[in-house]
Amino acid sequence: MKTNETIIPQLNLEDFVECLHGKKYIQHSLHFPWGQNGMFADSLSQFNTYYQKLPRTYVQDFYKIFALSKGNLVKLHQTKRVNLNGRSLYLSRPGQIKTWQGVNQVDGYMIAFSKDFLSRIVYPDTLYARFPFLSPVTEVDFDIGEHNYREVLDLINKIHSAFKQKNELSYEFVQVWTLELLLLLKKNYPKKEIMQFHKNDLSTQICQRFAEVLEEYFIEGNNKGIVEAHGVSDFAEDLNMEPGQLNQHLQKGFGKNAKVLIMERYILAAKCKLLHTKASISEICYSLGFDNPSYFSRYFKRIVGMSPQAYRDKY
Repeated sequence: MKTNETIIPQLNLEDFVECLHGKKYIQHSLHFPWGQNGMFADSLSQFNTYYQKLPRTYVQDFYKIFALSKGNLVKLHQTKRVNLNGRSLYLSRPGQIKTWQGVNQVDGYMIAFSKDFLSRIVYPDTLYARFPFLSPVTEVDFDIGEHNYREVLDLINKIHSAFKQKNELSYEFVQVWTLELLLLLKKNYPKKEIMQFHKNDLSTQICQRFAEVLEEYFIEGNNKGIVEAHGVSDFAEDLNMEPGQLNQHLQKGFGKNAKVLIMERYILAAKCKLLHTKASISEICYSLGFDNPSYFSRYFKRIVGMSPQAYRDKY
């Protein structure tokens, strides 16, 4: 059983920009002249004007960074309400769900880039080890002081200016400055959150690949309307290894085994559907591959501490 009530529309980067600026803008302005793609920058004053053209709720398939200098931006992001005021910095990642609630007189900049663009400036197999805040299984909470915030804003301003020029040299600057921006964010990311192994360790690659496969599985399930049951042995098979080997690497990198990480992702999906959709508890149950709504409610309550309906009512 599945229902459209549980499906949240997904936007890739071109969809996102097309919603804001229209098809002609996509064809003639988003792409660099020689076919490079995967990068977009805009002022938040422009975003303030056009954001209501976006779906109110959607899953994004790209990275996005907001750097506010003034104004107010409010959204339900995954399971928390984000209220950015004045000088604020926020990063969102592929697979994350958001519901827009208000954008008021904001100024500053927004940059967005695809996973393909990122793979051209950072070696893909060590991406999460170098920049853990880009991983789908970590929380993002930057500690940006006044000086560092100004540095971030100036850097994004340069990226925005180069992006508008749309020539080969400007694209190279965009790549260099985006990498510089990620390094600056890394400097302000809590050290305790960085994965505890060397970037050339085999566990780095396995943890990163597991996180990617896990996220892709839930994105695909959302698009189909059902996330079918997929356990530790299934994910281990996807990665061509034994479950015990997978658990050793995940425990080393994330401090959690595969069962816990999978369970947390199912619960996150359930919470997001409870908060971002009007689907019934039964519809959410079936969309996540559970056969019995009563069992799903007991499972949710055992992990979260309250029933699905109580969670929806409270938050």
